[in-house]
Amino acid sequence: MATKKKKKRVKRKLSSARRKAEKSNSGFEHPTIKAPEGIDFLRFQTDGIKRLDILPYVVKVGSDIAEVGEWHYEKTFYEHRIGANHHRYICPKRTIGKRCPICEEAARLQRDPDADPDIVKSLYAKQRELFYVIDNDEPEKGVQIWDMSYHLFGKKLDARIRNSDEDDNYDTFFDPEDGMTLKIGMEEVSLGQYTFYSAETIDFKSRKDSIDPELFEDLPSLDDLVKIEKYDKLKAIFHQEDEDDEDEEDEEDRLDSELAEIVSNDSSEDEDDDEEEDDDVEDDEDDDDEDW
Repeated sequence: MATKKKKKRVKRKLSSARRKAEKSNSGFEHPTIKAPEGIDFLRFQTDGIKRLDILPYVVKVGSDIAEVGEWHYEKTFYEHRIGANHHRYICPKRTIGKRCPICEEAARLQRDPDADPDIVKSLYAKQRELFYVIDNDEPEKGVQIWDMSYHLFGKKLDARIRNSDEDDNYDTFFDPEDGMTLKIGMEEVSLGQYTFYSAETIDFKSRKDSIDPELFEDLPSLDDLVKIEKYDKLKAIFHQEDEDDEDEEDEEDRLDSELAEIVSNDSSEDEDDDEEEDDDVEDDEDDDDEDW
């Protein structure tokens, strides 16, 4: 009786379906902020009233607004958005006072009288702020990180504090024991194809209870969360983005050129046909125009 020949097993290096599944379930991966394990980013899905408790963190990188060792409520940083896809990178110059190749290029173009002002402006770093927050509408989510444009929230918050009376105590609203909850009226704003949220109103509400120290005392400093690339790496990335943009423009020019050549060739053929068939010219002209 013939026996079935055993098929030789082929060894292949397989990826992990579990790794993919866990990665897909790990939440939003921020391009410039390293979220501590187990902490997600706050993202609004609707406009309306939001009630947030801002948690303090220990400052590790001092500035003119907060000294090293102080408990502060926000981390100011600056981002460049480069390339056709507006990839985000922390600006070392504006954030920590180190050299930045993108700022250097912007400065060079500023001195060029022939430079496109829109291109120069696109290279400027944008001011943003980072917060540890608790969303009172979804407290089960625990501490979250809020990354927000300064001009859409922080600027309004600064104005409210600056214009308040001293006995309002708004300047210590983030005190975990005697601080206040921020009642923020968020409005949805549409700009072209983009939709985002902006703070329309900000009010300060006294808390009924203090914030549990276990929620914030062991949190990493917000200073440690910003991803700052080294100068040479950021420079290589920046120039690669420029090359990619130029390649895309060259490809568009090539396609436009090929299309123009096709149209020209077709027009020449139509002229030859018209000379041979004069009777069809008037009937075909409208159709040709309509097709193109």
